Amino acid sequence: MRHKTAVRLALKVLGVFLIAQGLAGLGSAAVYLAGEVIELLFVGTGFGSQASGLTRVLAIAPAVHSGLEVLFGLYLFLGGRGIVDRMIPSNRPYCAECGYELTGLPSDGLCPECGQPFRRPALRPAAGTAPEGPS
Repeated sequence: MRHKTAVRLALKVLGVFLIAQGLAGLGSAAVYLAGEVIELLFVGTGFGSQASGLTRVLAIAPAVHSGLEVLFGLYLFLGGRGIVDRMIPSNRPYCAECGYELTGLPSDGLCPECGQPFRRPALRPAAGTAPEGPS
């Protein structure tokens, strides 16, 4: 298994964990809000009580936090390519689907390993190396 593939897999697992944790938080915030609405409708002291500002913060802040957890978890699960590319920079072209090294192949075509079409961008020289050409 290639390094980028292993990191992508680890980020997907982390994404699933964040999604599950965020959904649990959203569920508990929804139950809390439902209790406040029921109290407001039947007792009359729900959001209209003296602690209404604190009640709203206690209900909304965890919901916002959990929602952001779900969104970031979805980003990690569905892609996270930018994070992986920043973590493990590569000077050699590889297939984004299976990780097969595409060195020596034409700039556009199909991956010989998985058949995924690819279009290779122009590669920049590695950091710390002199550019090619006359000096």
